[in-house]
Formats: sequence, structure tokens, C-alpha cells
Amino acid sequence: PEVTLSASLQRVWTRDTGTTGLRLGGTRDAQRTAPQYVLSDIVSEGSGQDVYGGSGLHIWGTTAELQKLYVGGHNGWAGLWCERAEVTGEKIQIEEGASLAGLWVWDDGTAAKRAQVTLSDVRIRNISPPPESFEMGLLGLADTEFGFGAGLLGGMLELHRAEVDQATTAGLVAYESKFFCMDPEARACGDSEMRIEDVKVTGTRPDSQGRLGAGIGAVDGANLNASRVLAHENHMAGVLVIN
Repeated sequence: PEVTLSASLQRVWTRDTGTTGLRLGGTRDAQRTAPQYVLSDIVSEGSGQDVYGGSGLHIWGTTAELQKLYVGGHNGWAGLWCERAEVTGEKIQIEEGASLAGLWVWDDGTAAKRAQVTLSDVRIRNISPPPESFEMGLLGLADTEFGFGAGLLGGMLELHRAEVDQATTAGLVAYESKFFCMDPEARACGDSEMRIEDVKVTGTRPDSQGRLGAGIGAVDGANLNASRVLAHENHMAGVLVIN
């Protein structure tokens, strides 16, 4: 008989844990049912100190529901990393640090289910890559030091009632490109679709070399659907669409 594993975590605090604060794992096998997780009142601070990996909370290949999550301090690549996962959540706060993005959603198009992340009541602020952060010239847009508020590469990201303030390079950005598609079976990343409603993006900075600084970006064919959005005092552009 088919068995579905589930787990619930409440009032958990992780701090200075090294690579990852919390990691929720699933399965790459389309014939198996992924575990289901419910998390509430989660705090992750200072995890993922390795600039080339790690995160405050990493969710991959599974289903998760988040209620009241705080991720703070430098968190490696991302504060919240959702990889080939179906995630819903509310009252999400991510701030300080992160080399790649405060929130990063990735789907390389090879999994049975499309990555789908829907979050409401979100606040992302002061995402600034450290001086030793890396640069990548594979995104099709430009070499940057990253530090996005939220980034999407494959799958769907939906944000309701969100504020992104003082990110680097881009406040919110959706890509379609081969960057990060490391699976040998992947010919390209999956389709990228970002839906945002009642969202405010302010104060996006360029990187340390003065590059970019867009509030909201749709790049290389990604789909952007925006409603009731304010993009204010961003360095390069409020909304940037480029192929």
C-alpha cells in the first residue's frame, strides 16, 4: 500500500548551524509520494555561512506549508530555498545577507511536478551579498554579484501582500535560462511564471560594481503577471523586461 509520510514542526529556533538551518527533503522518484511538512513559528538565524552553498531553510522535492517563518543573518545562497517543491506559506520574513537571494525558487523542468510556491504577507529586506560573493555570467542578463530579494528560475512563484526593500541587483526577478540546470537530463530549465499582487519594491541597489538595480525583472522569456504593484526609488528601473 502507498504510504504518505508527514511531519509537523512548531516553535523551532536554529542558529549558526553551518551549511543549512533546516532542510526538508523529498524524492526525485515520480512513482513515490513525497513527504508532507507543516512548519509554524520557525526562526533560523546565521545559518549557511558558506557563501557557495547553504540556506536558512531548504525545501526540495516535497510539499510544505509554512506559518510564520523568520530567516535572518547571512544565509549562504538563500534565506529560503525552494527546489522542485510545492510550498504555501504566510507571514514570511527574510532579512540580512544571502549571496544569491533572500527567496530562491528553482525547477529544472525534469521533475514530475512543477515547482509552485505561493506566499502571502511577505517581507524581504536588506539582501546584500558579502564582499566575497561570487559572480556568474550565465544568466543572460549580465555579470552581477546577485543579492536578489526573490528570484525564480523555473516553476511558479506567487506573492500576495509582499514588501521587498533594499535588495541588490534586483528586488524581484524571474528567469528562463540554463543557469543552475545541473541535472544531465535537463536540456533547459522549466517555464518560469511570477505572479505578484499588492507588492511594493523599493530601494533596490546596484551591486558593488554599479551594475543593475532593478525593482522587478522578467528575463529571457519568463512570464510576469503583476497587479497593484509599487516600484519606488530603485536604482536602474522600476520594471525591467529583457530578452
